[in-house]
Amino acid sequence: CTVQPGVNWVNLNKYLSKYNLFLGVDPAPAACIGGMVSTCCSGPSALRYGTMRNQIINLKVVLSDGTVLKTGQRAIKSVAGYDLNSLFCGSEGTLGIVTEATLRLRASPKYTEIAQASFDDLEAIGKCVEEINATGVNLAAFEYLDANMGNALKKYDKKVDLVLNKQVIIFKFCGPSKEHVDADIALIRHIVSKYSQHPFKWSKDEKSRERLWKVRKNAFWAARFANPGKDCIITDVAVPFSKFNDSLVLCKREMDKSVLNCPIIGHIGDGNWHSCIFYDKNKPVEIQETHRLNDLIVSTALKLEGTCTAEHGVGKHKVKWLKQELGENAVDFMVSLKKHVDPHLILNPG
Repeated sequence: CTVQPGVNWVNLNKYLSKYNLFLGVDPAPAACIGGMVSTCCSGPSALRYGTMRNQIINLKVVLSDGTVLKTGQRAIKSVAGYDLNSLFCGSEGTLGIVTEATLRLRASPKYTEIAQASFDDLEAIGKCVEEINATGVNLAAFEYLDANMGNALKKYDKKVDLVLNKQVIIFKFCGPSKEHVDADIALIRHIVSKYSQHPFKWSKDEKSRERLWKVRKNAFWAARFANPGKDCIITDVAVPFSKFNDSLVLCKREMDKSVLNCPIIGHIGDGNWHSCIFYDKNKPVEIQETHRLNDLIVSTALKLEGTCTAEHGVGKHKVKWLKQELGENAVDFMVSLKKHVDPHLILNPG
C-alpha cells in the first residue's frame, strides 16, 4: 500500500483488516508512518517480520534543496543502485523528509494464541531461551518482563494474571491452522517445563488473548503509574540474543542495588531490552545516578558487541557512543555524507 507520513499505523491496520492484511511492525500506538520510517521503528513483532526497514518497498523523499526523489519501484527485491531505502530509513530527518511510503503488507494469520511462563531467576530464563531459539520455532513475539515490571502491571490492573515477584516471558504464536499453533505451543510448553515449576498459561479465547497481550502493551504506563511524580529515562540497547542474559545479569545487579526504581521489559527473541529508570528531577543525586545507570547499560551492551540504540534512535544523547560502536571512520563517513546531502544544515542537524 502507498501512504503519506501522517497515517497512524493502528488506523492503517484497522482499514487493512477487511482485506486480511496488516503492517508487520507494532511500535507505540500513537506512531505514524513518517516517524516510523525516520527512526526505523520496530516493536515485539520485529522478531517475525523485521523492523520498519523490512516493510519498505520505496519512499518519496524531499531533500534540503527541494529535490524530490523516489528510492525505487514496487518490486519486492531489487539490486538497482544503492539501497536508498536503508539510507533514509533510520536517518532521523537528517538527510531528507519522507512524504510518501509504499509498504509491504502481510497476510493476517488465521490463528493466534498468547501464552506466558514464569521463572524464578534469570539463569533459568537464559537456558530456556537458548533451547527455544535452537528449535527454529517461528514465534510472532517473544517478550520479557522482570519481577519489578510484573508487580507494576499488577498495581496498574489488579485483574492482570501474573505471578508476583517472578520473571515472566510472554509468547505470541501465529499460524495458518490451529494444528500448527497447537504444535508450537506444545513444543514451547515442553521446553519451559524443564526450567520452570510454574504453570504455563495461555489464552483460551479472543478476550483473554487481548487481556494478556495488553499486559505487554501497557507496561510503560503501568511503570509510570507505579512511580507517581517521577521523571523517567527509557533505555534502549540490544545485544546478540545469545548475550541477552549476560547483558541483563550484569546490569540488573547494579540496578537492584540502586536507590532508583528500574523496571525492565525486553524483546528477548532479538536481544533488545529497555529499562524505565525513574528519578526525582529535583534531586541532583538521583539525576546523577540515572545517568550512571544509563551509561552502564550502554557500555555493557557495546562490550557484548551490541548497540547503544535498537529502536529509539540516536537523537542528541547517544551521539557520544557512535564512535565506540561503529568506529571513527564510519562516523566520519556519515558526517561527510550529511554535509554533501544537506550542506546548509537546513534539516535536522543530527
